[in-house]
Amino acid sequence: MSDYPAVEVSEDSLAKIARLADDQRKAAHAVAAAEAVLKARKEELVQVAEHDLPEAMFAVGMGEVKLKNGTTVSVSDRIQARISKTHEAAAFKWLEDNGFAGLIKREFKIGFGRDQEEWAAEFEAKLGSEEVGYTRKQAVHPSTLKAFVREQLEDGVEIPEEVFGVFRQVVAKLT
Repeated sequence: MSDYPAVEVSEDSLAKIARLADDQRKAAHAVAAAEAVLKARKEELVQVAEHDLPEAMFAVGMGEVKLKNGTTVSVSDRIQARISKTHEAAAFKWLEDNGFAGLIKREFKIGFGRDQEEWAAEFEAKLGSEEVGYTRKQAVHPSTLKAFVREQLEDGVEIPEEVFGVFRQVVAKLT
């Protein structure tokens, strides 16, 4: 495996290598411990921001409050949406039937082999005149879908929430 020439290694060099290997092992353990702490802190943040604080504010009938220290606490709905493979056909049909087909992006992918440079160069002309093997992908960009769903719900438009994978989340925000 090694292309290094065989040389005689001193005891000092071996000791240095052993120390550095130990340093690496300690650093790896420290990183793992820090990642575990970060994961726990993130879970605490989610618990407070998405559950505890919104529930406490709703319990007293508040959607927003300015605290003595100047912090504004507000609670709002966050809408998430996702078109799953299972509901893809139904989602695209609904969008097309309701005048929103423009949200659907269409992508065509055509594969050429290494020895098909000439064919690839002629492709544009041949596309209109010959059958070409290709795959077609349709999708709605996640940010576009999220904004669309939020807008429709805010406007009172009934959309098939299961088809669009709508998920409502209440979140507290500090400013």
